[in-house]
Amino acid sequence: MVSLVLTKGYLGKLQSSSFTPDITPIILAAHRDNYVILKMLLDRGDRIPRPHDLRCACHICSQARREDGLQHSKLRINTYRALTSPSFIILTSNDPILTAFEMSAELQQMGELENEFRIEYEELTKKCQEFATDLLAQTRSSVELSVVLNHDTGSSGMGGHVAGLTRFPVGENGIEDQQLSRLKLAIRYEQKNFVAHPHCQQLLASMWYEGLPGFRQKPMAAQMMTMGTLCAMFPLLATCYMLAPQSKLGTMMKKPFIKFLCHSSSYLSFLGLLLLAAVRIEALLMNTMDERMNDRGPLPSLSEAALVIYVIGFVWQEIKKIYTWGIRTYIMDMWHLLDFIMNSMYISTIAMRTVAFVRVRVYNEPRFVSREQWDSFDPILVSECLFAGANIVSTLKLVYVFTISPQLGPLQISLGRMLNDIFKFFCVYVLVIVAFAFGLNQLFWFYANNRARNCKHVHFTLEEGQKDVYDYCITRGTHFTNLFEIAQSLYWSTYGLIDLTSFNLEYPHAFTEFVGKLTFGVYSYIAFIVLLNMLIAMMNSSYEQIVQRVKWVKEREARYTVVMRELTKRYIMQKLRTAESDTVGADDLNEIKGDISAFRHELLDILRANGMCIPEIHKRCEFTLVCSRTVRLNLS
Repeated sequence: MVSLVLTKGYLGKLQSSSFTPDITPIILAAHRDNYVILKMLLDRGDRIPRPHDLRCACHICSQARREDGLQHSKLRINTYRALTSPSFIILTSNDPILTAFEMSAELQQMGELENEFRIEYEELTKKCQEFATDLLAQTRSSVELSVVLNHDTGSSGMGGHVAGLTRFPVGENGIEDQQLSRLKLAIRYEQKNFVAHPHCQQLLASMWYEGLPGFRQKPMAAQMMTMGTLCAMFPLLATCYMLAPQSKLGTMMKKPFIKFLCHSSSYLSFLGLLLLAAVRIEALLMNTMDERMNDRGPLPSLSEAALVIYVIGFVWQEIKKIYTWGIRTYIMDMWHLLDFIMNSMYISTIAMRTVAFVRVRVYNEPRFVSREQWDSFDPILVSECLFAGANIVSTLKLVYVFTISPQLGPLQISLGRMLNDIFKFFCVYVLVIVAFAFGLNQLFWFYANNRARNCKHVHFTLEEGQKDVYDYCITRGTHFTNLFEIAQSLYWSTYGLIDLTSFNLEYPHAFTEFVGKLTFGVYSYIAFIVLLNMLIAMMNSSYEQIVQRVKWVKEREARYTVVMRELTKRYIMQKLRTAESDTVGADDLNEIKGDISAFRHELLDILRANGMCIPEIHKRCEFTLVCSRTVRLNLS
């Protein structure tokens, strides 16, 4: 019956109480995800036009926004709701998974641009992600799963990023044949559920522990012994890989888990050298610490020379990544930003040490000078500051190792999310500090000038009576001397380092002193009780989301057409079986009866108005109306 109705004429846009004018039969069928009717309409030639870009300034879009902006936005949402129908994607796309990925990214961008309808776009984004995950769940063997995850579409909508991602070297078997292009694409499109699916994780786990059969089934003691042995062998394995990469030991370095252990061991060795350089072990052993403290152009020690070699290796590694991946892909990973900061600090440290050495050895500046007489920006002092910062960043990089742990993985990922929360909190906190700093600066400007004038020429001394003056001048005497010092004082008061006595005035101005203390009390309430607790709640919420939504799994990482066809068939059959199991209720029958009764009365009114005459044009109009109602009844 539906097929007969569809072949008799075109069902146009009709205004009704149930549907808006933009709801065509094919859009309605896509909204209901009715595979059978969608196929009939597509075979007949019906299509769903893609909406123009949200920033489109063509005549049609400009006129639509000018006439009715809400209707234009609703039309766009209804169209996207139809385009994201799983049945429609299956019928119109040769690569449903790629289409779902691209549609998900497009909808996410639309939600950011059209913030008023963010919830609707987020629901459609989630729908696309679930559809791609459902297709992955239809794989029944490792062969099908491997074909799906290794399919490479070349350049895509994201600018050909698949080709720019790191590839495993191609070999005869095993991991060398697993390119995982589709999985890398899922990671780039942030398809968390797809990557976290058990099928995908099972393949990743088998690839990760390749070369160590039965490792996961071993007891904890045996695993620790195996890992310790491999870590101790990393110099030998690295040497064999460089000199004889095709040897048995050289090929072991190509296995992911073994490679990870060797890299971790190498980095721990680097941190060990940092520790030796930080405590200046050579100067301690040779009893030259006093000489080293006053040396303005020292030669690098053995540990520092080894660190220079490591830094050169780190820089070369990052250059290779940029060359292989491309600068755009490289900067999208925040860990690469951390590497860039660390390497920049080490390079700057080496440069400052070189400048100091040249000034002493080439320009014959004094080499041994008491450190108290050094300039504040002496190259050695600057290099020590840079080296200290680089040591902090280098040690914090060990957090990256936590990603592979199910226990510590969520904690490591939540740290990144918490940084976003801290940034949002800090924006509000800075505004509060600036606001109260303006008020306190206006309140204490006279007393601040007097304090600054009295402490202008006070220097450190141990003389009786003078030390108290110095202590006053470096604490209360500087807390509120200018706008910058007031902002600093308010910030450090967060950690309890500013006492209420700092607001005591040297003059008997009790009301001004009371207002100052009251202002500080209001600031403390807002900053400590309200904002700080809000930050704690935000950070706790971020961690809960990480744990519950298994986002940490995301950080762990033609045959395709044939396999995809089988997946879509299974998906369709599952949908049809679900649809066939649905029963028709009394409400559905009553609705159909009501529509038929209304149609009968409308038809009788038309016939009475025409004197029971039915011209040819009226026949076509009535037939179109019958077709439209029949299709909608079937869709309902």
